[in-house]
Amino acid sequence: MACIQGSTRNEDILTFWNHYWGKIYKLCALKIKDPSSIQDVMQEVYIRLHSHYEDLCCYDNPMLWFRAVVSNLCVDEYRRRNRTQTVSESFYHYTVKRNNSLASEADSSRILDGLLHKLSPQMGTLVELHYLHGFPITELSEMFGTNRACLSKRLGSSLKYLRIKACEREKPS
Repeated sequence: MACIQGSTRNEDILTFWNHYWGKIYKLCALKIKDPSSIQDVMQEVYIRLHSHYEDLCCYDNPMLWFRAVVSNLCVDEYRRRNRTQTVSESFYHYTVKRNNSLASEADSSRILDGLLHKLSPQMGTLVELHYLHGFPITELSEMFGTNRACLSKRLGSSLKYLRIKACEREKPS
């Protein structure tokens, strides 16, 4: 396909979408069972198609791109569905509640909370949101107003610190 510009671009995108939407829907339905969530993911895929159409025209097999996008969006949707966000007045105090009821998880959670309290409130929140609740780094970087590379480095150093503290906790006195 040639790169199209102007008013025919939307028509070409719609034609392209109509050609692939059935396969995309089946991919979504395999990963997500909720029809409203499938529709949300389909809308997001369509928006991404609009954003990346010119690049996608150059692909020999655009379905590979669609598979990657659908897979990532379905994982994000699954993560969103499994958490409830409650934001308090202070930006750094996110309370994230998960659906877990095992006693062993409660013990592990208590130990982990103790380790997280050794970090600054902002870093503890970042570690919890990313590693425990699956927030993507891009979303966190927007929330915290920093770039992805800086946030990724901070998360790495915080995780290293937590590992050291966990090892110290495990060592017999």
